[in-house]
Amino acid sequence: MWAVQWYKYRRPRQWLTSSCLGAMGFGLHAAIGAAVARPEALVIDIDGGSFMMNVQGLAAVQVENLPVKMMILNDQYLGMAAQWEDLFYKANRAYTNLGN
Repeated sequence: MWAVQWYKYRRPRQWLTSSCLGAMGFGLHAAIGAAVARPEALVIDIDGGSFMMNVQGLAAVQVENLPVKMMILNDQYLGMAAQWEDLFYKANRAYTNLGN
């Protein structure tokens, strides 16, 4: 969600998202798909806590020698799950806090 709010897109077809449909870990594998589809393009995965959901995708990046770049933002939460806890459960946390 950080990327859609703050990144300045310059051309169409630069943004690939799960559109908040609960697909935690979507970013890395979407970046892999984008890199395979457009090997000449710079592909950057801007990710947060959900990165740990599919970290095994790093193996595909290495095996296929894909030039995927990753920016991991540490907000110390599983962000989308925490957002739902705020909206529907009065901010009652169920292990979504990844900090101290």
